[in-house]
Formats: sequence, structure tokens, C-alpha cells
Amino acid sequence: MASIADIKYEIIEITKPCKDFCVVSLIPPYREFPNIIIFKLDKEDKWKRIFECLSVGIQDNRSDFLDLHTIGRALDTGEDNQIYDFNSKKIRDLIKISQTTDGIIIPYQHFFHTHFLTEKGEKEFYTIDKTQYFDLAREIVGKQYEKYPKNQCTMYDTPKIKDIELSYQGSVYEINAMTDNGQLWKITFKDVDEEYKFLLEKTIEAKIALSK
Repeated sequence: MASIADIKYEIIEITKPCKDFCVVSLIPPYREFPNIIIFKLDKEDKWKRIFECLSVGIQDNRSDFLDLHTIGRALDTGEDNQIYDFNSKKIRDLIKISQTTDGIIIPYQHFFHTHFLTEKGEKEFYTIDKTQYFDLAREIVGKQYEKYPKNQCTMYDTPKIKDIELSYQGSVYEINAMTDNGQLWKITFKDVDEEYKFLLEKTIEAKIALSK
């Protein structure tokens, strides 16, 4: 069984602080691990990691990242014809419950991915909002996603991040990231909740860059 101690990741970039936020881009150790982690200065001027992380980029060809399903540590489940809303009470309750069982829940549009990688005393809690990924995949990768299984994450592999920027535009924070397969992702949010768990008024957009 894989242990966190055996899994390596690589930091690509740490952005300059923007007001009271900064973001870190990563080469993740396995699929369904974030490639962007967000930090905010707390009331004691200490950087606090936000529970909700980001994963930008979609590809339907296999990457080099470990698939936890192949080592028996992950499961995709969901109700038939169900569309999941990341902000719904049902999803938030599942995420909360997962923390008590040392599990990670990542909601997709038509299912949710769960994995268990921790061993006793090891914690790695986070979540990622992938509830728009089916629509985004059809738009930026292709209509072949309409033929792929809608209830499993096999065809949602992750490219690597090439560049990332954090800025404050008007009244929202904006993260812009380019992947090595030529996708431009933009995430905006107004703030984080008082528990430093979830981003407030988040939007996610993605498109193909004019030049890779």
C-alpha cells in the first residue's frame, strides 16, 4: 500500500503575494491531487492553506501520474442521471464526513471520486471542484467525451502547468494558468470563508490558447 512518505511532488512556482493571497503550482504526485494550492494570511499574519484546492487542465490520453484506482485506493461512485453541485448541502456533507474517515472526496459532474491514501497519523485532507469538468472537456478537448463513460474519472487525466499568475481584478482574485497541452484556465473568487475551507463566488473557465 502506498504511503504519503513514498509519494513525491514538485513545486513549479510560488506566486508573489496578491493582497492577502498567494498560490503554489505543483507537479502532483498522483491523479486527483491538486496542481494549485491556495494560501491566505490569517489574523495572525501566518499563511494558512485553503482546504479547497484546484486542478487545472484536462486530457483524455494517459499521463505519467499514478492512478490510485490501479493500486486499489480509489473508487468512483454516483447516482444514475445525477448532476452534482459543488455548493450543495449533499456534497458539502459528504466532504465533511470524508474527513472523519481519512478519505478524500472530489465531486465531478456525474459522479464523485473517493480515495484513501493516508495511514495512521498521516493527513492530507483537501477537495477539488470538478463538477464542471464534463462540460469543459467537451468544449476544450472534444465531443468524444459524450461517448466516454460519465461515471468514472479514467478519461480526465491531468497535464502539467507551464505558467501561472495571480492578480486582483476589480473585486475578485484571478488565477490564470497555462498547461503544457495548450489550455488556458481562469479561476476567479472573491474570498474564502471564515474557516478557510471553500472559495467564495468561484468561477472556472477554460479555453485553448492561440499558440502553445
